[in-house]
Amino acid sequence: MREFPHVAIVIASAWRQTHSLDDIRRMFSQDIAARIIGVTPQLEETAEDEYVRFKEIREYVRNHSLTEEQWIALDDAGFEFPGGCMNLVLCDSRYGLDPDAAEALRSRLESLGRT
Repeated sequence: MREFPHVAIVIASAWRQTHSLDDIRRMFSQDIAARIIGVTPQLEETAEDEYVRFKEIREYVRNHSLTEEQWIALDDAGFEFPGGCMNLVLCDSRYGLDPDAAEALRSRLESLGRT
Protein backbone atom coordinates (compact mmCIF):
# COMPACT_ATOMS: atom_id res chain seq x y z
CA MET A 1 0.00 0.00 0.00
CA ARG A 2 1.80 2.99 -1.27
CA GLU A 3 0.08 5.41 1.10
CA PHE A 4 1.88 3.71 4.01
CA PRO A 5 5.55 4.17 3.05
CA HIS A 6 6.79 3.33 6.57
CA VAL A 7 5.45 -0.24 6.32
CA ALA A 8 8.08 -2.90 5.70
CA ILE A 9 7.26 -6.14 3.91
CA VAL A 10 8.38 -9.64 4.87
CA ILE A 11 7.63 -12.52 2.51
CA ALA A 12 6.08 -15.66 4.01
CA SER A 13 4.99 -17.08 0.66
CA ALA A 14 6.14 -20.48 -0.57
CA TRP A 15 8.03 -18.40 -3.17
CA ARG A 16 10.79 -18.00 -0.58
CA GLN A 17 11.50 -21.72 -0.89
CA THR A 18 12.22 -21.60 -4.62
CA HIS A 19 13.35 -18.01 -5.25
CA SER A 20 16.06 -15.83 -3.76
CA LEU A 21 15.07 -12.64 -1.98
CA ASP A 22 16.43 -10.62 -4.92
CA ASP A 23 14.34 -12.68 -7.37
CA ILE A 24 11.24 -12.08 -5.26
CA ARG A 25 11.92 -8.35 -5.16
CA ARG A 26 12.10 -8.30 -8.96
CA MET A 27 8.50 -9.59 -9.06
CA PHE A 28 7.29 -6.29 -7.56
CA SER A 29 7.37 -2.67 -8.65
CA GLN A 30 10.54 -0.82 -7.61
CA ASP A 31 8.89 1.16 -4.83
CA ILE A 32 7.37 -1.94 -3.24
CA ALA A 33 10.48 -4.09 -3.82
CA ALA A 34 12.57 -1.59 -1.88
CA ARG A 35 10.37 -2.20 1.17
CA ILE A 36 10.79 -6.00 1.16
CA ILE A 37 13.20 -6.51 4.04
CA GLY A 38 13.27 -10.27 4.38
CA VAL A 39 11.54 -13.63 4.46
CA THR A 40 10.15 -15.71 7.28
CA PRO A 41 12.07 -18.78 8.41
CA GLN A 42 11.06 -22.18 7.05
CA LEU A 43 10.03 -24.39 9.93
CA GLU A 44 10.07 -28.16 9.71
CA GLU A 45 6.55 -29.39 9.13
CA THR A 46 5.09 -32.65 10.38
CA ALA A 47 1.73 -34.24 9.61
CA GLU A 48 0.40 -33.04 12.97
CA ASP A 49 1.42 -29.41 12.44
CA GLU A 50 -1.24 -26.82 12.01
CA TYR A 51 -0.87 -23.20 11.02
CA VAL A 52 2.73 -23.52 9.88
CA ARG A 53 2.76 -20.16 8.07
CA PHE A 54 1.36 -18.48 11.18
CA LYS A 55 4.11 -20.09 13.25
CA GLU A 56 6.78 -19.00 10.77
CA ILE A 57 5.53 -15.42 10.93
CA ARG A 58 5.48 -15.47 14.72
CA GLU A 59 9.05 -16.83 14.71
CA TYR A 60 10.13 -13.90 12.51
CA VAL A 61 8.28 -11.49 14.84
CA ARG A 62 10.05 -12.92 17.90
CA ASN A 63 13.47 -12.93 16.20
CA HIS A 64 13.11 -9.27 15.26
CA SER A 65 11.72 -8.01 18.59
CA LEU A 66 8.36 -7.05 17.12
CA THR A 67 5.03 -7.28 18.92
CA GLU A 68 1.90 -9.16 17.92
CA GLU A 69 0.35 -5.80 17.01
CA GLN A 70 3.12 -4.95 14.54
CA TRP A 71 2.34 -7.41 11.77
CA ILE A 72 -0.38 -8.14 9.27
CA ALA A 73 -0.48 -11.12 6.95
CA LEU A 74 -2.06 -10.76 3.52
CA ASP A 75 -2.70 -14.36 2.51
CA ASP A 76 -5.01 -16.53 0.43
CA ALA A 77 -4.51 -19.59 2.66
CA GLY A 78 -6.79 -19.06 5.64
CA PHE A 79 -6.14 -22.66 6.76
CA GLU A 80 -2.55 -21.60 7.57
CA PHE A 81 -3.85 -19.40 10.43
CA PRO A 82 -5.89 -20.13 13.54
CA GLY A 83 -9.55 -19.18 13.35
CA GLY A 84 -10.19 -15.58 14.30
CA CYS A 85 -6.58 -14.52 13.70
CA MET A 86 -6.78 -10.73 13.93
CA ASN A 87 -3.50 -10.31 12.02
CA LEU A 88 -4.82 -11.97 8.86
CA VAL A 89 -6.27 -10.15 5.87
CA LEU A 90 -7.60 -12.91 3.67
CA CYS A 91 -7.51 -12.49 -0.10
CA ASP A 92 -8.80 -14.64 -2.92
CA SER A 93 -6.06 -16.64 -4.66
CA ARG A 94 -7.69 -15.99 -8.03
CA TYR A 95 -7.40 -12.21 -7.69
CA GLY A 96 -4.73 -11.45 -5.10
CA LEU A 97 -4.91 -7.91 -3.82
CA ASP A 98 -8.37 -7.12 -5.19
CA PRO A 99 -10.36 -4.03 -4.09
CA ASP A 100 -11.95 -5.84 -1.12
CA ALA A 101 -8.64 -7.17 0.20
CA ALA A 102 -6.98 -3.79 -0.43
CA GLU A 103 -9.65 -2.01 1.59
CA ALA A 104 -9.36 -4.53 4.44
CA LEU A 105 -5.57 -4.13 4.43
CA ARG A 106 -5.84 -0.34 4.31
CA SER A 107 -8.22 -0.39 7.27
CA ARG A 108 -5.86 -2.58 9.30
CA LEU A 109 -2.86 -0.37 8.47
CA GLU A 110 -4.80 2.74 9.45
CA SER A 111 -5.77 1.16 12.78
CA LEU A 112 -2.12 0.29 13.47
CA GLY A 113 -1.17 3.91 12.84
CA ARG A 114 -3.50 5.00 15.62
CA THR A 115 -2.05 2.69 18.29
